[in-house]
Amino acid sequence: MKIKLKKYFKNGLLVNPEKAKQFCERLKSIFEIEKKIILDFSGVKGVTQLFLYVIFSNLWDSYGKSLNERITIVNPPELLLKQIDYLKVNYKSLKERYSLFSKGYEIGYSMS
Repeated sequence: MKIKLKKYFKNGLLVNPEKAKQFCERLKSIFEIEKKIILDFSGVKGVTQLFLYVIFSNLWDSYGKSLNERITIVNPPELLLKQIDYLKVNYKSLKERYSLFSKGYEIGYSMS
């Protein structure tokens, strides 16, 4: 299944962590039916690190390493893949930083 993020969010800037959490839950329900999802970033001009953190930390908590095989990213904004790599390498420090912002939603993910 292919999801065009600009169309889904009706916006070219992906910044809201609450919407990221809702989207994550939608992805989990799609994974019950589909084995793989393509996230199409066509037309997306920017994505915040917090937005990515909420989505991928929660998905990682549910799917672990198999997540790499289940999600494909196409047409990423210029720095998106670097942001995702940064997220992987710096998860612990980002968790501390974002815990201040996460009072209103749950963030899952375990490094163990």
